[in-house]
Amino acid sequence: MVRKETIHPFHLFVLVYMIQSGVTLFSLPRMVGEAYGMNGWLVLFIHYGIASFNIYLIYLVYKKGEGNSPFQLLEKALPKWLYAPFYCFLVIMWGIIAITIVRQYIYILQIFSFPSTSSNWFIVLMLLLVFVFVIQGFYRISLITTLLFYFSFWLLLIGIPIFSAWDIQNMTKFFLVGATDSTVRSTLEVYTGFLGYELVLLWFPYLAKERKNFKAIWLGHSFTFFVYLYACIVAFGFYSFTQLLDNLFPTLIAFQHIELPFLSRFDSLIYAGFLAKVMVTVSLYFWASVHMAKRLMPASNTVWILLAILIVSYVGSLRLDNIRKTVEVLGIASIFDIATAFLLPVLFLIFIAIQKRNKNRR
Repeated sequence: MVRKETIHPFHLFVLVYMIQSGVTLFSLPRMVGEAYGMNGWLVLFIHYGIASFNIYLIYLVYKKGEGNSPFQLLEKALPKWLYAPFYCFLVIMWGIIAITIVRQYIYILQIFSFPSTSSNWFIVLMLLLVFVFVIQGFYRISLITTLLFYFSFWLLLIGIPIFSAWDIQNMTKFFLVGATDSTVRSTLEVYTGFLGYELVLLWFPYLAKERKNFKAIWLGHSFTFFVYLYACIVAFGFYSFTQLLDNLFPTLIAFQHIELPFLSRFDSLIYAGFLAKVMVTVSLYFWASVHMAKRLMPASNTVWILLAILIVSYVGSLRLDNIRKTVEVLGIASIFDIATAFLLPVLFLIFIAIQKRNKNRR
């Protein structure tokens, strides 16, 4: 594969942060409280460590494969009928994740701001924006994402006024007590907030070998962790533990308590800021889906592949007519994505090791 325009490490930092952090932030403190109980935010350190290890595995794939696309190595060594079903699985899984994130964001927007407006109009409009975004190609996506990062960066500052109502007594002196849903699935749902880094496997052709790319990727992941930790500490101190569990979107509700003399609906700015982050996450997952479909059908037109995936995703998701169904499907798809994020690097490392051993024997 011909090496494309290379991505600057700073853009990689921004890409990883923007794809990881999204609407999960609205409900993350509640999810953490349900899964781990009082002061459950401490367990985020473990989630961060696990995801960091996963990123290290991806780095090993990049290093051992000498910067070459692992998918390209796979295609050269195996017949198409062997890897084609797996590629189809990735196309479908990443497409499902993208469209359910769109629906989740639109349903949240509808609940709080546009209860009488049909969600489908918003979804179609957002998919049109995604289409325009994705057809620009990955290099331009990285540049546009950086601009959107500057647009949404101010969201980190809006928690400051909430500290006036923050009470350290709400943190309680108990640790990891009072969990209401301490299951494996709830643990995995918290971990899904860190997903997105697995797409780095598709970015290898855009990485310059002489740059510290994976340091930037790890810093982007670390920045996401800082934002999640910050949001959870603010929420655990703003609410009592019972109130935290009773709020479906505690972060968003806390933001609504902020009052500005020149703005009556401050939460409208929140939705605008998160729209940028959601656009990046959705676009990159659709881009990944298109990328894998293109590898299956290299002679096909990228625009038509993207159109087909967007239309099929939209029509296939019409039955997800409320946020409960959408979150359930997104959760299932994300669990498969977690498994993929860990298994792919391991399988690629094994495959590269076998190839090198066979090459040395010759």
